This record gives sequence, structure tokens and C-alpha cells, in this order.
Amino acid sequence: MHRITFALGLALCLVPAYGKHEPVLCGSHDYRARQELQLHTQSAKSGIKRVRASAVSTLRPDQGSIAILDDTNGVISRRNPFSLNQRTLRFVPRPGTPAGYRFELSGESMDTAAAAAGTHLTGLGDDDTRAVPIPFAFPFFGITWTELFVNSDGNVSFGDGDAGVTDRSLGRFLAGSARIAALFEDLDPSRATAGGGVFVTASSDKFVISWVRVPEYSDFGAGRRQTFQLRLFRDGSIEIAWADVVASEAVVGVSVGGVQSDPNILSFTTTSSGDYAGSIAEYFTSTESVDIFAASQRFYQNHEDAYDYLVLFNNLNIQADSVRSALAFEVTVRNDRSGFGDQKVDIGAETGSKRRLQAILNMGRFDDYPVDPDGTVTLRLPSPDTPKTILAHEAGHLFLAYASVRDDEGVSEFPMLGLQSAHWATTFNSEASLMSGARIRDNGATSNPRFTTVAAVEAYSLLDQYLMGFRPAEEVPDTFYVAAASSTAPRFLPQVGVGFNGQRRNVGIADVIAQVGRRTPDHTVAQRRFRFGFALITAAGTAPSAADLARLENYRTAFETFYRDASSQRAAADATLKKSLAVSSWPAVGLTPGGTAPIRIATENQWRRT
Repeated sequence: MHRITFALGLALCLVPAYGKHEPVLCGSHDYRARQELQLHTQSAKSGIKRVRASAVSTLRPDQGSIAILDDTNGVISRRNPFSLNQRTLRFVPRPGTPAGYRFELSGESMDTAAAAAGTHLTGLGDDDTRAVPIPFAFPFFGITWTELFVNSDGNVSFGDGDAGVTDRSLGRFLAGSARIAALFEDLDPSRATAGGGVFVTASSDKFVISWVRVPEYSDFGAGRRQTFQLRLFRDGSIEIAWADVVASEAVVGVSVGGVQSDPNILSFTTTSSGDYAGSIAEYFTSTESVDIFAASQRFYQNHEDAYDYLVLFNNLNIQADSVRSALAFEVTVRNDRSGFGDQKVDIGAETGSKRRLQAILNMGRFDDYPVDPDGTVTLRLPSPDTPKTILAHEAGHLFLAYASVRDDEGVSEFPMLGLQSAHWATTFNSEASLMSGARIRDNGATSNPRFTTVAAVEAYSLLDQYLMGFRPAEEVPDTFYVAAASSTAPRFLPQVGVGFNGQRRNVGIADVIAQVGRRTPDHTVAQRRFRFGFALITAAGTAPSAADLARLENYRTAFETFYRDASSQRAAADATLKKSLAVSSWPAVGLTPGGTAPIRIATENQWRRT
């Protein structure tokens, strides 16, 4: 899958000033596509879907250039509820190779005696980690460890602890340190009652970590209490036992870390065990959500394959990702390009698009946005975002922001990248890119603060436009990032007027190209006109209000103009619903002056028949 070369960025270890569960962040990340695809598959298998009993499943007519999708047939679903309570999952190293496992599922086997005899990790708090020695040499994905980090959020990691506060996503699980997740969710051992907490028990051949009645994090009081156990054996075997767990969302599995290999995203209860190389994981959630794959398939039942982007809003009060506090997110469907830090991907068959769709944008619920497309999105304050900039931000994720120089000596290996390794770092002079970062003024080496953010969230920067294929490399000026930034630097959201200190590190476009390669196709032949299909998901049997339609129509038309301006007139967005004209050389063909090339042109229906 794509975006597998970058470790999670600097922002993961910083504490935000806003509440943990406020929907302020972008949910696009390295493995969002895999996560959404797994949830779609699990929902289809389990049959746990939200279907209105009185609703008749019909295809809805378009309202102007707005497609209408009803909430039946799995478009809204309760994805993949946690199904491992009172079960035991065993990972056994693959014979003859150090780089993989097979798994076995059996009945409940919590070792209560080991938990009771364990050493209490006192003082382990919310979003906390503790280094603990292993009493024997433990092999994990070909590396032998004599120490691990017990992380409060239901997992252990190797090499580094994880006290991050951002979403406990599949992407974070796979892209960070090597890790075993018994129940990777937001837990708070500091609020465990007497007799509860995290305990470790060591012997010559077995090491046991037990989470006993550890509550989920809650803004007020204590959340649901979870009891489960992780057991490591001298031969490299791993056992996870769940005794009393009711989780609304969690990740379970083993990760090689640093996304070194293609992961296996599966269901432990329905998938037959075999020998798996690389990471193995399952993502659970019972939250009602838009199934973007089901929605896309529904869209293509009465629309041609004529769009590069499918943009989904809903008026059902369903957040894009309520568990992970995401306002919106992008999933890349196809990306046959290189030299911009991402890898090629093609999951078009799962969307109902046979050849063209490149990305799906889940924009979430209407109520999170102002009526005015130029109005401030209050959930994103102090960032100056509007509905137009959020749409452009998510559209930009087809290309951005995944490219960075390396800094092996710094806090972040890829210092130009921040949140989820899919956004520019807030300490990177991104020239007020829509993809985070800021325009940062260097006040001089003797100034305090040395750096000040002076603009944010304006347009696609010249570097962005090069990576998007809109302009040549020679038009991209040098820039810089700030290493060892002080604690006053912006953390998650781009902000204006923030001063901070640190060390300037200059970056040229040649440095970026040296790391990620030359952008291909380049600006001479790269696609520059994109078709966007806007859709509104609404309750079956009800007509969307005139106000909702007018609002989305305003977003749509304002976005067309904004996308052109944000790309310096180098690209265009066509957000109308139209028929398709298929060209055999789509999306680009290069010709020498005076040369010729055969091109086949057909309507969508003619193309399907040939």
C-alpha cells in the first residue's frame, strides 16, 4: 500500500491545547485506504449495517450538479465491532524465517495468578510509557530484544516508547516503532481504581503484561474498564488474552514497525490462519460511519466513470471519523505517479470505478462547516480554514504531503513532515501551504524569538505545485525547516503570529528530488484538469432541503474558482456532473513537435461495449 516509507512525524509526540476528542484534525494518513477497505469488507461479511426498515432502496436523481445518495445498502454502517472478548490470540513465528507469524484463535485464558503476582507500574499515566527489561532474549521480526516499552494505550513497543496523543489509528500502529498491540486504544491507567492498573510478571521463559480494569480515557471521570493480557515467550511466541473488554474501537496485532513491509489487514475471527510475512493487524470500530466504498459503488450505479474525485458530504450528523476526531479525510484510489514521496496504489475495483477515479474525500457532516464557503470553520480555530480550504486540503492529499529530506540526527527523521506523515510540519516553511506548515519569517540569528509564523492556509505552494505536476523544479525556490524547535512552536494546526526558536536548516528542491526522485510525469504532460463529483448522503425516503442543496451548490462553485487560484492558474477543477468522453491516452500523452499519435475517442457507453 502507499505511503509506506515514512515514520510518523514530530507532531505525534506533542500535546495539543484542545480537547482530545474534538473533531479538528484531518484524518488522512498512511494507511487510511487499507483501514477503510478492511472496514468495508468486514461490514459486508458481518451484515451489521444501518438500514431503515421502512426505506425503499432506490437510485436518487441528481439535483443539478449534486448527486443524492440515500443511507441504505451499507452506505451507513456500524463497521467492525470488537469480537475478541474472552478469546485468546496466539502468534507463532513462521518456521525457517524470522520475518513473519501465523496466528491461532482459542478460548479465554487470562492468567489471573500472573496478573495478581505482577509488579504494578505505579505512576503510569494517560498517554504514558515505561521502559521495562525482558528477562530473556525475545526475538521479534528478526531482531532480538532484552527491553521493551509498556505503553499505557494497551500495547508494547521496541526501541522507543509511544506516549503520543493522536489517533490510535491503523496508520500509527503500522508506521511507528515495532509493536505488539493487545488493545491499542486510548486508555488511562492513572484512573484505575484499587487493584487495577498495569502489571508485569517475569520468569525465565515467560513475560506477562496485564492491564487490569484499566479505564478508557474520558474527559470527565473514568471510561469503561478493560482487562486483558499480553504474554511473551522465550521462543518468540506471543499470546493475547481478553478477559473483560468492551471496546468501541481498537487495533490488535503485531507490527514490524517503520512500515518495512506490506501489512496484512485481516479479520482474526473469519480469516483462515496461514503464514504471514510482515505486520498482521485488525482494526475494530462500532461507530456508525459512512462506508466510502459502499457509497462510491452506489454513486456509480447511475453515474459514469467520469470523475477523478468523489466528494461526500452527509446531513445525517455523522462525523467523518468520530472516534479519531477527524473533520474530514481523503482515501487515494489510484495514483500512477512517482517522485512526490508516495507510492503507487490501485484499489479502483472496490469503488465501482473501472479506470478513472483517483480519490474519495469524506468531508463528514454539514454541521461542522459554516454556510458561507468563505466562513471560518470554528472547529479548526486558530487555523484560518474555510470550507474551500478544507476541500482543497483534502484534494491535495492525492499528492501531498509525503516528500521530505532526511535528518537522521534530528528529532524527526523526515523533518518536513508533521501530523500522520501526511502534512507539512508546522515547523516547516511551507509558504502558507494548504497542506499545513506556515510562511515562517526568520527574524535573524540574534533575535528572540528567531522565527515567527506570518501566514497560513493560503494556497498550494510552489513546492506543492511541483509535486502535483503543475510546474517545473527550477521554479521552486529554496526554503527551510526549523530543527530543535522550542515548545512555543505551533503543534498540530497551522497558526499565524506564533514566535519560537530553533535551528534553521535550508532545503532546496534538488535535496527533495535526491530523496524521493524526479516527479513523473512531469509538468509538461501531467494531468492538470480534474473532474469532481459532489454527492450528498441523506436519509432514504426524504428529500434534501433546499437550504442543504443551496449550501452544497455554493461550496461546489466556490471550490472550482478557489482550486484554480490556489494552483496559480496551473490547474482546474470541474465540479459539474457530466457525461464522459474516454480517450485511449488518458490522462496524458507526450508528443514531439510535428509528431503524431493514434488516439481513440469514445463516449462512456461506447467504451464499455468495446
